[in-house]
Amino acid sequence: ISKFDSGKVKYSFERIELYGMIEEIYLALKIYADYHHITLVNKCDDSIIYADAVWIKEAIENIVKNVIEHMEEKCSIVIKSKTINDFTVVYIDDNSSLFINISSIDFERFQSSQSGIGIGLHLCKQIIQTHLGDLLVEQSPFGGVRFVIKIPNKPQKNKIKFTKTL
Repeated sequence: ISKFDSGKVKYSFERIELYGMIEEIYLALKIYADYHHITLVNKCDDSIIYADAVWIKEAIENIVKNVIEHMEEKCSIVIKSKTINDFTVVYIDDNSSLFINISSIDFERFQSSQSGIGIGLHLCKQIIQTHLGDLLVEQSPFGGVRFVIKIPNKPQKNKIKFTKTL
């Protein structure tokens, strides 16, 4: 995290086909999801993102893993995408009926509503923001939680802004 805070993390941006990347993430998490009796569904379209493949994959995988950890068994996680102008919007939805107070999901450094030190979602948000994107959380139309990731789908002329967090 200190490397992110100081702007020392190097990115290598490339054009990434989202459907294939989500398939790779699901393959990596299959055993973990099966253990929790969670079904992983990829409904991404032919959306493209322009990002560092290693870092953006790490962020999305960590979000999906967090969702698996906080939902009831025998539910599903569905990832879908759509293109809006120069951005691809990725929706990560779960259909768990467990009540989760959306405002309790904390993206701040070292804040956690569960056990652990709470750096996961903070780091995910930081990775996505350094890609000139955004990460939000809202109620899913399927009953659970929805993470919304907005990522550029073309090379950006703007410089990546690094902000130091305390």
